[in-house]
This record gives sequence, structure tokens and C-alpha cells, in this order.
Amino acid sequence: MQLDSGIQRAFSCIPLLARYTGLYNNLLGGKMSDKSYPFWEVSSHTFLLGAGASRAAFPKGDKFGRKLPLMNDFVEIVGLEEFFNDNSIDYSNQNIEEIYSNLYSANPNSEVIIELNERIIEYFSLMKIPDKVTLYDELILSLQKKDAIFSFNWDPLLLQAFSRNHTLNELPSLYFLHGNVSVGVCEKDQRASYINNRCSVCGEKFSPSKILFPIKNKNYNKDLFIESEWQALSLYLDNSFMFSIFGYSAPTTDVEARELMKSAWNKNKRTELNEIDIIDKRPREKVEENWEGFIYKSHGGIYDNIRDTQSFRYARRSCESWGDAILQCDPWSENNLPKFESLVDLQNWVKPLIEEEINFRERDIPIPKYSR
Repeated sequence: MQLDSGIQRAFSCIPLLARYTGLYNNLLGGKMSDKSYPFWEVSSHTFLLGAGASRAAFPKGDKFGRKLPLMNDFVEIVGLEEFFNDNSIDYSNQNIEEIYSNLYSANPNSEVIIELNERIIEYFSLMKIPDKVTLYDELILSLQKKDAIFSFNWDPLLLQAFSRNHTLNELPSLYFLHGNVSVGVCEKDQRASYINNRCSVCGEKFSPSKILFPIKNKNYNKDLFIESEWQALSLYLDNSFMFSIFGYSAPTTDVEARELMKSAWNKNKRTELNEIDIIDKRPREKVEENWEGFIYKSHGGIYDNIRDTQSFRYARRSCESWGDAILQCDPWSENNLPKFESLVDLQNWVKPLIEEEINFRERDIPIPKYSR
């Protein structure tokens, strides 16, 4: 089936550590370490997605109108009120992570926690992507194979968008920092793939990836799959030229996640040149305060709309165009990602750009600059 094969391309049922080890040299045929190329032409663009991204991508819900929840309206949208009431759980003025943390502190192995996890997985597992082009299709096709998308979201819609575009081959890598309902793991053989597949080593069915963590001490290193995803994020942030954040507010209560990201991004050797873009509708002062320690001097763009960002205005050329503009004083003409209703039309539009990328990687033909 297309869904299975598409997600297999994202995971390939390979050892977890191999999902990121040596990734850059493999993707660009060794060009990452070749000094003859400007670093921005071979560096990656890392995209980070929070719950707000899925809400923005599917404002009317999935194909059947099933709504995408945020942390603060999660209980109502997923329909957990009766469950909490029946179990005498006070959920007022708390988001789902806070509720889970309190339950975990009381008894990490309780039947309530097990059932809560099952109800959440059931809700998201039923979701289907709409037939028309979605923002997730556009995001995936706006990035190159050397780029990566990291998601905190449990819904399967990003993977479904990846699946139906997988025949183009040149897609960014996908990683799930808090697990995903469509991702399965074999801890014994250290493999990950689509949940309905079987491990290529032992032949056993995959177990669901973990999705709930106590908010104050998430202990990502205690879960093999989650640890590998965070290690991949650290590697990408240490080597990326651009870092974009969409729909994630990095709450101060999420201490471990903030520190892991901040450490990796600030370890990047080109901190003074890199760009961080944040898609957030809150006032600029609030956003800057929230991301203090990530933005170096004025190298931070804050946008209300993802279509105003570098990746959509210079489709599949965010790093190349930004590097030429700020480091060579040689700005490109914009090549905005058009709005299509047909996925085939969108795919046909990006195919010439993909051909240029393959020619660069395999034949050393320079990627041409956008021009009027």
C-alpha cells in the first residue's frame, strides 16, 4: 500500500542510530565537508512543529472534520471529560501534560494512565488527511532532502502527507520528538517503522511509540526511540544554517526540551550567521522573550504566516537564497510556492527544482539562482 511504502521511506526499518549517523555526508555525497562550496549551499534547514502547526494546517479538522487539539483544549476536543470525572480526576485549569504529570507522580503504572494513553491513541489514529493539498504537503515539498522536519505532534497527518508525496523521493527527513500514533518501535532490535509493519529482524509486530511524558522531568534518554529522535535534532541543529519553529511555544515548564534544543543550537559553529524563524501570532516582544537565548542579535524573523517565511518565498532554496542575500549581498528574486488544490499540480511544479538538486548532488552542476 502507498501509505506503508511512503512511511517506510521515512523510517526504512533501519537501526535507530542509523537514522542520523553520517546523515549529512550521505545526503550530499560528501559535499558537507567540501570547502569549495559555500556552507549555506550544503547546510540544512531544520523545521520544528508544535501542536499549533497541525491546527493551522487543518483549521477545519481532518478529512472527516475531526479536530486537531492544542494542549489547552485537549481534554474537550478529544472528549476526556467523562473519563476524568468517572475517575475523580480534577482537570480544571490544567493542560493534558500537566494532568498526566500529576497522575504519573501519584502512580506511574496506574490503570488510569494506561487507559488515558489508549484513548489518546484511538482519537488520533482515526485521522485522515483531506484529499486536497494541505499546508503539510506544501511544507514537505518546500524543503529539500538535506533538510528535516521535527514534530512534537501525535497526529498522523504529517506522515500521511509524506506518504502521498514519497514518489518524488527528494523529501526532508521526518522525526517525532514525542512519538506518534503511526510510528512503531522494536526495542529489542532497535528498529522503527510504520506501526502496522513488522520488524525486519525478528518479524514481530511493532509496539506503539511512547507519547506521554511527565512534563517536569521527561527523561527522554529512558526511551530508545525518543532518545534517538532527540539525538537527531541535536545533530541537525549543530549543522543547520536555518532553524524554523512553527506552532510551538517552548513553554518554560518544558525544561528538558528547551535545554536540549538551546544547547544544540548554541553549539553550532556559525551561531553569529545562522537564522532562526518563528511563526507565531503573539506580539513580537512575547515571542522574543519566550525564545531568549536562541536568537542571536537580530538574526531572528517572526512571522504571522508561514507563507511569509524563507522556505515558502524561496521554495526549496531557503538556505541558498538567504546565504547569498546576507553574506554575498546578492539577493534572489522570489519564487513563492503557489497555492494548488491538486497535489499532482503541486508535485509537477517542484519537479524542475528537484532535478536541479539532483544535478548538484550527483553531477556538481551548480543550482541556478532564481531570477526574473
